[in-house]
Amino acid sequence: MAKIFYTSAGELNRTPFLKPLRSRSAIQILNRTGVDFLMSSFNTCMKYNQQNIPESKDSTDGASKIVRNQCCESISDHDEQAKMRLLPLFTAEQKRNLSDEYLPILDIPLSCDRDIQVFQLLPNISMMNDNGATFMYVEPVVEYCIQNQRLRPMINTFQDIVDGTDMLSSQIWSPSDQIYSQGVGNYWSSPYLEQDVPEWSDTTFTLKVDRDRHMLPDSRWIWINNWEVDVSGEFGTEIDADGWDYATDFKSFTMSKRFFKEGDKCRRRKWMRVRMMKMQLVDHVMRPIPIIMQYSTVDNKQQITVSSYLTVTNNCDQDVTVFGHKYSWHDDRLLGRLKPGDEFSVPIYLTSLTHLRLAIRLENERSSFNQYLKSKRCMILPTAGNTCRRFIRTKIYLESTNTTEQYLSARTLHFILTIDYNNFHTHVSIDPVLKVRNFLPCVLKYRLLEAAKQLEYDDGPEVPDSVNPGKSEEREIDVGEEAGSLSIDPSLNPSISFHVPGYHWSTYQRIINRPGSNRSWKVNVRDESNHLTPPNSTQSNESLSHTSVIVFNGLSEKRNTLTILLEVSPNHCPILTVYAQYWLVDLSGFGLRFRGASSDVLGTVTPTDEVRKTFAENTKTESGSLDNWSIGKEGVTLFYAKDEKMIVAVDHYRGDGSGKQKRKIYSKWSNLLDISNISPKTAFVVADVSSSRQYEFCYDVSNAPGFYQTRIVRIYSRFQVMNLCRETLYISQEGCLNDVTVVLPSCSVPFHWEDASCPLSIKLSSNCVNWSVGSICLDKVGITSIRLNDASQSYPVLQVEVRLASKDQSVSFVVLIWKSNENPLYLLKNASSYKIKCFQQRQDESKEDGRGFDDGVNVISSLGCGSSSQLLYVSDFISDVNCGIISEKDGVVTDSSEWILEEGEEKLFGYDDPRKAHVLQWVVLDVGMNHIAKIDIDKIGSLSVVEVPGGIQIGCTVRVENSTKVIEFKSMPKMAGNILSLMQKKIHINSALSRQQGDNYKLGSIGKLKLTLDIFLPLFAVSIIDTKNAAQAWREVFLISVERVKIHLSQAEGHEEIELKVSDIQVDNYVQNAPHEVMISCLLSEGEPVFHLSAIRKSNDNKLSQVYRYIAIRLLDVSIMLDRRTVETVMAFIESIQNYQNPKSFAAKSWILQFTKDMLQEQKSGMLSVSDYKINHDRLYVEELHLHPARITLTFTQDWGFDTIATHSPPILQYMRIVPSISNASLIFTSFVVSHAFESPAVLKDIIITHYASQLTQHAFSLIGSLAIFTGPVDFLANIGTGVRDFFYEPINGLVHGPAEFLEGLETGSLSLARGVFLGVVRGASNVTGVLNSSLVNLTDKNFIEERNTYHRNIDDLTRLSNNSKTISDILTLAGGSLIHGVKSGAVGLYEEPLDNFNRSGAAGFVKGFGHALVSAVIKPLVGFGDGAILVMQHVTSSDDGKKIVMQKRMRRAIPRDQKSLKTSIILSPYDEKSAFVQKLVSNGNDGDIYLGHLYTDSYLFIASDQFLWIVLRRTNKQERLEWEELSHFYTARDKFMNIFIFTQKGLRSRIIELEAPKIMDFYNLLSVKREQMTNPLLTSFDSSIDDFIGNGIMNNLSGVKTTQAQHNFGSINCQDIYRNREFQDEIHIVEDCYSRVKLLSSDRSTFFLSLDEEAWSLVSAWRSMYSGINVKHCLVAGFINARDDCIQLKSALLHEGGSPCCHIPSRDYDELNNILTPGSAIIFFSWGLPPNLEQEGRIILEVETNFFLCRLLDKKSPLNRVQKFEGKGCDCIFLEKSVSDWWAKYWILIK
Repeated sequence: MAKIFYTSAGELNRTPFLKPLRSRSAIQILNRTGVDFLMSSFNTCMKYNQQNIPESKDSTDGASKIVRNQCCESISDHDEQAKMRLLPLFTAEQKRNLSDEYLPILDIPLSCDRDIQVFQLLPNISMMNDNGATFMYVEPVVEYCIQNQRLRPMINTFQDIVDGTDMLSSQIWSPSDQIYSQGVGNYWSSPYLEQDVPEWSDTTFTLKVDRDRHMLPDSRWIWINNWEVDVSGEFGTEIDADGWDYATDFKSFTMSKRFFKEGDKCRRRKWMRVRMMKMQLVDHVMRPIPIIMQYSTVDNKQQITVSSYLTVTNNCDQDVTVFGHKYSWHDDRLLGRLKPGDEFSVPIYLTSLTHLRLAIRLENERSSFNQYLKSKRCMILPTAGNTCRRFIRTKIYLESTNTTEQYLSARTLHFILTIDYNNFHTHVSIDPVLKVRNFLPCVLKYRLLEAAKQLEYDDGPEVPDSVNPGKSEEREIDVGEEAGSLSIDPSLNPSISFHVPGYHWSTYQRIINRPGSNRSWKVNVRDESNHLTPPNSTQSNESLSHTSVIVFNGLSEKRNTLTILLEVSPNHCPILTVYAQYWLVDLSGFGLRFRGASSDVLGTVTPTDEVRKTFAENTKTESGSLDNWSIGKEGVTLFYAKDEKMIVAVDHYRGDGSGKQKRKIYSKWSNLLDISNISPKTAFVVADVSSSRQYEFCYDVSNAPGFYQTRIVRIYSRFQVMNLCRETLYISQEGCLNDVTVVLPSCSVPFHWEDASCPLSIKLSSNCVNWSVGSICLDKVGITSIRLNDASQSYPVLQVEVRLASKDQSVSFVVLIWKSNENPLYLLKNASSYKIKCFQQRQDESKEDGRGFDDGVNVISSLGCGSSSQLLYVSDFISDVNCGIISEKDGVVTDSSEWILEEGEEKLFGYDDPRKAHVLQWVVLDVGMNHIAKIDIDKIGSLSVVEVPGGIQIGCTVRVENSTKVIEFKSMPKMAGNILSLMQKKIHINSALSRQQGDNYKLGSIGKLKLTLDIFLPLFAVSIIDTKNAAQAWREVFLISVERVKIHLSQAEGHEEIELKVSDIQVDNYVQNAPHEVMISCLLSEGEPVFHLSAIRKSNDNKLSQVYRYIAIRLLDVSIMLDRRTVETVMAFIESIQNYQNPKSFAAKSWILQFTKDMLQEQKSGMLSVSDYKINHDRLYVEELHLHPARITLTFTQDWGFDTIATHSPPILQYMRIVPSISNASLIFTSFVVSHAFESPAVLKDIIITHYASQLTQHAFSLIGSLAIFTGPVDFLANIGTGVRDFFYEPINGLVHGPAEFLEGLETGSLSLARGVFLGVVRGASNVTGVLNSSLVNLTDKNFIEERNTYHRNIDDLTRLSNNSKTISDILTLAGGSLIHGVKSGAVGLYEEPLDNFNRSGAAGFVKGFGHALVSAVIKPLVGFGDGAILVMQHVTSSDDGKKIVMQKRMRRAIPRDQKSLKTSIILSPYDEKSAFVQKLVSNGNDGDIYLGHLYTDSYLFIASDQFLWIVLRRTNKQERLEWEELSHFYTARDKFMNIFIFTQKGLRSRIIELEAPKIMDFYNLLSVKREQMTNPLLTSFDSSIDDFIGNGIMNNLSGVKTTQAQHNFGSINCQDIYRNREFQDEIHIVEDCYSRVKLLSSDRSTFFLSLDEEAWSLVSAWRSMYSGINVKHCLVAGFINARDDCIQLKSALLHEGGSPCCHIPSRDYDELNNILTPGSAIIFFSWGLPPNLEQEGRIILEVETNFFLCRLLDKKSPLNRVQKFEGKGCDCIFLEKSVSDWWAKYWILIK
């Protein structure tokens, strides 16, 4: 089996196994820290003493270098394991802001797989306080409170609000008329219902918090900022501009946030304030400084950029100066001045600052701080863990603001600080408050105005230039550019007005910074007409952007209005994109008019929009300016159609270089043109009003690359005539010779019909007087030769080719005309000894007179056969192909269109009329020959022979020489016998006979076979693997298998043969959740290949011309089964291949500039470029081309729940979103048979494509009858139809073979008619039952659906693997099993489903689950019965019609992973059936899990999947699945044992597996694939000698614990009923009781750990005794033990979900005042949830943040139960316990 592995082409360069290794070339070290560094490199790790100072190293130290700030040094001599050391060299001035000394940063790798790494610059000396305790750096602490509001009772929907108001009452970016949402516009109030939560509370709504009375712990702390709203989150999907997220009720809020939806009644937002210890804000504090190492490649060289953790970027359009501030600084310190686009790295000695301040430098002043206009200080410390994002709005007043009036009129600059925190890397972006993009092909101006001034200017169309609009801003944006705005205040409801050349300013309209589908505001009456959302715009219903219409009035009354679109992408800094719905590009040569229109059900067209023109007249703009396009000049106009349809009319003819003047045209409107989606070239007609003149045009629609909102509509003439001659030509429509079109040399002109009633063909002339006898049809593709009716011309023959234009060419048909000087189509050559006259056959010479030949001249025969070689002898005229005989004709022709050939003379030949028969008549002069011989000159190898007195035979033959048909006359001696008798004997001559010198002729010998080659491939397979999404695992999506390929190649003298036979072609579909296992399959016929290609080519040394005797292609019936997922996968694969072959980057700006440049150049030239159209000199001659008919059966399954298609995706994907399911649609493509084709390969290919494309278009309308909803009736008729066709087809087919076969065919046809009726009924019932079952099964539970799918897959596997066909008994057994499965599942569900819902939602859930179980108990047996009935009916139909069920060739390929945790670190290996079987076991039929690897041993089968570790006992097939999160760690012992530690409800449990020695390492590698997903991956080791309960002696050598602890397995005491007989008053009583005991515990006791575990379980036990049965609540206990020798700061512990405050229960050594977890101390957090109900499950999510890690714990099993360690801190967190049940969860974490 041959296999080829393909990946998505766009991913080839980033797959890990194809990634090139890092070279050992020099590494550049770039210093951006603000200080100098001393750098040294070494090739092995250094040794350090206890003070962490290097003592020695194993290799020679590299040369030390000083890397200056903003400079670069290189390291050249290094290996792959090389490292470097950096030591900061602070100056005396810099040390004033830092401690005295810092230790060097050691062991920095020179090569790293990560792009960014963080290292800590640590102080060298430890400071001690007066008590001798170790001093620690206390980090800032964030205090939170939640503000809650409820919608006022009189408001239910946005329809209830007042016009011009905002339902959300937003303070920022409000679309209402009020500047501030107070009074009438405020629709929210504090919670007012009896059971509502407090207005100010904690995150769980259980504690009332007074924000204004929030106190500091003591005087050592200080607030460093005021309360501010947390606006972190995705704008428009999670929060609004004011930070609110919404829900239907307060109990519905969860950890995740959600933007407003209709029906929401409640909202909340978080307020934050940061406090710090005063002593941490002074200089000379011993604190660590994070240093960022960025690994990159610049100019193919490795580069390491060393920078501080604080960087600032200026994304505004003007210079901004940045100052820093800290509490201990008396004044702000200048950090630097940033130009637009600059990035600045704050020096590390200043990174202790807490605030940034923006400033604008006054002009002509020195750079002292007092001469800057400045903003307020903005706190830049992180507020939510070590990875978060903050948005801060700030402003700089440019004028004094002492009063309210001054504030409203003051000019200010507004900024947004976007602060990203990512693992100590803080990046501050200075952004404008608004961005405007110009996607128009002209300059755009805009004005911004705030609501305070808007009403003064809304009455007029524009603000007068003499009036200063106050707080407004006017900007100009070039084509494709983007501008940022700083001068508006988003809280003052800004509006915007636009201006384009040639039009007035548009009216101001409010900037709606909201999602497009959101209904949370109501426009006022004044703005309603100007602020409409297009009903049929390209945005989907779920689009986040908001699109509105902008209307411009013309500067003059004659100029129509212009409509463009404004799209607002909601964000904290919204992006306003101005674009046109359509660009109409007029390449027709006319001036056109366009108008939007619509039609009703009767087809009546009604105009809906204003008229637009592409060549407007009477305009004063400069020619060649882009501004012309906004008013509709220079061939482009901006267009808007409300219904995305238009009509076209011709306004005037622009004139051309041939002398035709510009003229006015009055035409009718065209039919309605659909421009709603991307479409290829489509023809349409515009008729003249007062005459029969007709204009034919074409148009196509495409997306504008880089900005898919705009569509490009190109309109051009359907026909373009191009003159490639050196002389001027004249053309005219046949029958209308008075109207002449002049075509200058090397020019082109569009051609249209003067009279639609006349023939649609043209005549040619060289002098406008004498016209050609014949004419050229412009709608028939091909090449011909025509003779001009002008004897004065030296070359009266022209070659004319009608060619289909390519996709990129601005025309549909191109008519190329050139002279036949080189490589003519026809050439007359007289090689005889006589004078020959020849001419084209006339229509009046079609009758035969039956007379003999006079004067001894005997016309022997005129033959046509297929020979391409030059025929020199009489024997050459004999062929092995049956030739048609053309009888001789009588009569004499006297016409000027004749050619007289003297002996040895050559002349070009052209038809008088190419539309008439291509038969050449010829006569021998001066021998008394009055009769005329004929020859078909289109057939290569045609011949005609006459005999003249003297026994001389004169022959005429047609052969190919280069790309020319040579019509050659030769004379030869008379041979014995009659030539006709030689033909009747069919003497076969395989090759041309050799040519002898002189006049001696003899027969050549028959050619001998030279070479024969037969190739047989049993199987050829191509496996396609999807790698497009790097975040997901690679997956085999398709398998293309080609079976039994036979290739026959033979070469003999004179010809070459090739034959290709393929017995089977199949494409298996492995796309995830695809309903069809096989995408493409072929109907197999015994002894017949599914694909058959046969070709015979004549040997020819001429490369310009290929001659084929015969080409035939046959394809048996093909079945294609698709669905939306499969189609999207196929399109993505094709797109990746195309992008890999033709990588293109479409930036909006670059594309617009290039497009406008090309358009101006094209309109300037006014014609098509001659250089783009070349003459096809290479031609292909095919004597017989047979493409047999083909039938394709198409099935498409719709999946309404799957929608990942973007609005700018290809049209096929857009169509797939709305098309219903299609069942067995039959698409029949007729045969394509051509004889004697002599065309270029490109033209022949276009003709064939057009042939099948037109049929495919016709079949699109027939697919309606194949919709799944009509499957029953249509399938019934289809089977009846098949029977009728068979009844008539089979006997006729039998009659061809003989009488016996005819009788057999008659019997077959009669049976087929009866079978068709029966199959139609049964198959229709089967399809209807399948549709009903598919609907009913969705009403059941997920487990039943998965079990049903698995059952059907198992049946398919049995069918595929079984060699024998199933009997009706077997099918009835399977059907009974399906029914039993439905009944059993329904009965079991009555018991299990209510309990499952009770565990999730309490008593209400029990009622809901019981009701759903009752419904399922009825539906599941019905589904089982329906499935069984379908199996029986499918068996009857399949066995009766003889069709085999097509199964997949094999199971999906398994793609194992290596030891790395990355999912893309895969291993591509040959197909392994065992691995595929294991993968199928893992996926369980639902494709929910991902196979990673497996291992077979003598006793076990181990499988690693994405979710589980599978342990299968091979002897009993007993399976055990362990979630990776349940595993603590693993290690090997004594070379034969694998210890796997598993978290259970009773603590950590060890699973010891004994393996063979060679398998230990393989099992270790298999487990290592998901090691990082285990709870304690750091404890994993190989060949460990420690065998304690947790492994690796983790309980020993705990430096922070005062006394060695007794061995204890946390959780081992769980499930003990400690408080069986004790009663508690409430929750607080339970907590206080535990608090009193834990407060006495200390690590100086050896039972400290045991006591802590007992106290934690006492909380759970007491909780179980109080809340059980119907009143049950979830509870969570989490304990933390500090085993380090330094302190841990507990910054926050809060509940994101829950029903209680987070209770702190610390041990004795815990510092409660400063929340410090001292060495050896511990703390227990206890919390509980709300009572579960139908709306929420009462879950608990606890988040604990320290200065070393961020921990998130849930009351259920989840991958979110993780600890995120902060990089560079050197902290290890080990889970000692993870015990989770249905109602409680208990965790213990040890910090080392």
